[in-house]
Amino acid sequence: MVASWDWLACMPGRFTLASGEVVSVVDLGGGTVSCGDATYTPTPMLSDNVLRVSHGGADPGTSIADGDLMFFGEDAQGAWYAAANHVGTNECPFEMSGGAYDEGDVLHFTSGLVLRKAPNFRIVSDWVEDPFPLRAADQICVNEQGEVLSVSIWLPY
Repeated sequence: MVASWDWLACMPGRFTLASGEVVSVVDLGGGTVSCGDATYTPTPMLSDNVLRVSHGGADPGTSIADGDLMFFGEDAQGAWYAAANHVGTNECPFEMSGGAYDEGDVLHFTSGLVLRKAPNFRIVSDWVEDPFPLRAADQICVNEQGEVLSVSIWLPY
């Protein structure tokens, strides 16, 4: 969970997680950007959700109450990140969206992100006979461990 943020490349980009780990990302929407004497290459975002650094009115370096959930890593193409926005309910602590395929114990997003299903995973819209693949507007709820709790299909189906 994002606990605080600070500036990087003239924009929010250095995130301190609740675990104390610091993750730096540059989300520029494409291309490189210069800031002072440095040039930055964007970090690919693998979710449709944007980290909300102003959530709760937090200023740079101050604590964010109920921060968003951040996924991050590195693969052969370089660093990447994704976000699930804080909702705060027991049924849906964090919410994200994006197309995804059902691959047994995991959901595989069209962006490449793979999240494990929670043991109690369920499809809320049980009237939908075959909800997969998920579409960009479908709601995906995840817990603090990043496991998928549920999927709600956006209407109209």
